Amino acid sequence: MTKKLLNSQGISAKVIELNQVDNGDDIQKALQVISGQRTVPNVFVKGKHLGGNDDTQAAARSGELQQMLG
Repeated sequence: MTKKLLNSQGISAKVIELNQVDNGDDIQKALQVISGQRTVPNVFVKGKHLGGNDDTQAAARSGELQQMLG
């Protein structure tokens, strides 16, 4: 749902599919240390942690996502 949202808004994103890379488990562990979140998606905008899908959807609805991108 997050990828669909970003695509629908014309937002180019770097997506890493953790189940498709050799070190996906290591990346997920590092993301948990950095963000405090283990679940995916784990969304960052310009280096700032936004959250997961619910947070990203809410930020898109409120306009916060566009502000972060601006």
